[in-house]
Parts: sequence; structure tokens; C-alpha cells
Amino acid sequence: MTSVTERDMVAPLLRVFPPGRYTHLEQVPFNGKVIDVLVLDKKTRRLIAVELKVDRWRKALQQAAACQLCATHTYVGLMDGVISDERVEAITRHGVGVIGFCVGTNGLFAKLVRPARVTGLVNGAYSGRMRRLFEAEN
Repeated sequence: MTSVTERDMVAPLLRVFPPGRYTHLEQVPFNGKVIDVLVLDKKTRRLIAVELKVDRWRKALQQAAACQLCATHTYVGLMDGVISDERVEAITRHGVGVIGFCVGTNGLFAKLVRPARVTGLVNGAYSGRMRRLFEAEN
């Protein structure tokens, strides 16, 4: 795999959030934007938003920060070559976690670099609307 796209990052990401415990939706409209991957923890009912970018970490941070209005945890998913200690610190200062992607001998894989923290910014109406999207899928 020579050039990775955001779409390529979805399958490895879902191994971080396995289907036994989590369910997910892709390309979810929210406030005039689109959440790349929205994950629902079936046990806790918490929402997790992930913004995937191959290399535009600032754009990913902006989008993930906006998702804090509807998701308990938000992450940026970035290729390992883009991730540095300084960037991880800049991202996590906003309560956003980091998931790194790397091309290995068996293809693309994802790993948790730094967990997200709960910021308390979640709007109940927004998160309720997002949870109902999962119910509509079943």
C-alpha cells in the first residue's frame, strides 16, 4: 500500500473498537460537517467520534474538537509520520485523543497513542440525536 487514504484507515480503526462491544457509523452529518467515524459503546452508551486525516493534523483537531458537543470521547486518527510529541501535546490539551496509523508488513494498522479525556462539553440534545441514528440502523 503506497498511498493511504482516509477511507483506508477505517478498517484498522475498527479493530481498536471491536464489534462485540462497539458499533459504528461512517460519514455522519453533524452541524454542517461530517464525522468520519462515530462509535457507540454498547455497554456504556458513550459516543466516540474519530476524525481521520492522513496528514492534516490541525484540521483533524478542529473537527474533533467540534465533535465534543455530541461525543463523550473524541479522537484524531493520523499517520505515524505526522505524529510528534509536540503535536500530541497540542491535540490532547483540548481533551482530544490520538490514534496512530502505520503501514506494516501485513498492511495498515491502528494503535492508541494517547486516550481522550472527557471534557464535559457534551450537549444532551446532540448526543441523543446521534444515539438515535444507531437505533435507526438496527
